[in-house]
Amino acid sequence: MRCLPLLFLLGACDSGGSLPGDVDAVPSAEEPAPVDPGPAPPAEAGEVLEGSTIDTTESAWLFDKSHLLAIELTIPEEGLAALAADSTTYVRATVSIDGEAVPDVGLRLRGKIGSFRTMDGKPKFKIKWNAFVDDQRFYGLETLALNNAVVDCSYLRDPLGQAVFAQAGLPHMRTAFAWVRVNGEDYGLYPVIEYPDDRWLQRSFADASGNLYDGKYHWYGDWDYQLVDFTPSLDDYFVLEEGEDVGLADVFAVTASLEDSADLLTATAGTLDWAHNHRHFAVEQWIGHVDGYVTNDNNYRVYFNPGAGGRAQIIPWDLDYAFYSARSWGMNWKRPVGAIADACWADAACKADQAEAAMALADDIDVEALLAEVEVWKALINEAALADPRRECGDRQISNGQRVLENWLADASEELRVSWSE
Repeated sequence: MRCLPLLFLLGACDSGGSLPGDVDAVPSAEEPAPVDPGPAPPAEAGEVLEGSTIDTTESAWLFDKSHLLAIELTIPEEGLAALAADSTTYVRATVSIDGEAVPDVGLRLRGKIGSFRTMDGKPKFKIKWNAFVDDQRFYGLETLALNNAVVDCSYLRDPLGQAVFAQAGLPHMRTAFAWVRVNGEDYGLYPVIEYPDDRWLQRSFADASGNLYDGKYHWYGDWDYQLVDFTPSLDDYFVLEEGEDVGLADVFAVTASLEDSADLLTATAGTLDWAHNHRHFAVEQWIGHVDGYVTNDNNYRVYFNPGAGGRAQIIPWDLDYAFYSARSWGMNWKRPVGAIADACWADAACKADQAEAAMALADDIDVEALLAEVEVWKALINEAALADPRRECGDRQISNGQRVLENWLADASEELRVSWSE
């Protein structure tokens, strides 16, 4: 077992940060429910990356930043009992989004140390329309994630982090917000995150036939877990999510190339897409993703992109611990934990390339556009956030958390430049 280095022990030290249970007020049962968001707006032009194989026009309305979705989950008693026995098992549910109901949809709980909650609290959900009915989709989508924001009082960390990845021109997840009810009971405000599945691959890459692996740690319960990385004895924990089972041969090839440290860039030229990964690592640092790949071996996917010669590209996932100071969480961007980043920082040529990528990113990010996006989100969600009956944050923590993010955006590019000029 390996421990996440001080992550959950030091979180409350960060300005604006909070651990579950660190609240300054108890939500009142008398707080008003949010206003009915009404019907979905007409579909707008979807987001299609250059060379991708799917048009997202059909699902664009789900990710409209001016619209609060209304999601109803109906779970039969036997399904609730199954989730209580095993939160990772899919149960049959009826899922309604803005009044459009689909029966026989797969539903399970999500989250691990820090964010996992049972049905008695405010759980994370994974919705999978084709879990029980082959080829069943919802406006083209196969899967959707509902985040509970119990470790994010601002409700904005994951959506804002994905927005920065989008600005950087990297693969990212579309986001939205929803008021969620379960069996007629209000469960509150949820960030909605597009899930990295086969449809997401088609949207994000010109060639979606590569292998996509889950790099998140394996949780066995309590504090018993195993981190996953391109390291002997750890690389066989990667889980194939999309693609062809090749017995992890592509994963093992990356590990072997990193072990050949005499000439890192030559050894890894055929296994790692360095241009992509340098920029990804720079974004992780820009957004302070202390629970990501570079600093914590956690919360990432790996895509072996045929369009990049089959080389590995790190993909972001689960950014609710973004926008935190590494120092206050016991971490240091100059001493990475992820094997790829660690090998790069130890190699003069690779580290110089990373510095160049960081400086370029600092110049490329449009902070004013991000601040404008935050304002749109705040107008959309803040009334619902205060009315959320299952939130674990007090009123002041919501507004303070959002202010922390705005201050972060203003300083992040200069902080990144300073970090790589020292």
